[in-house]
Amino acid sequence: MRHPFDDFAQASTVISRAALSLEALEWMLVSAKVSEAPGLGPGSETADRDAPFLLRGEFQLLEEGGWAIDYDVTPVT
Repeated sequence: MRHPFDDFAQASTVISRAALSLEALEWMLVSAKVSEAPGLGPGSETADRDAPFLLRGEFQLLEEGGWAIDYDVTPVT
């Protein structure tokens, strides 16, 4: 069975989005533990701010790589 290129491109996008969400979850778990450890400072403000948006999938993948978050958009529930 042959699949059109768009199917593979879409699968790649889904995998990339899932990977970013999992990395955000990892960051949130690790930074929570680090903040509990005496003598260790807080994590990155940018990562702390972005992680919840990434975890919930509230971001756009950029063609040149990376992602963009529109912080002014109210999530739809």
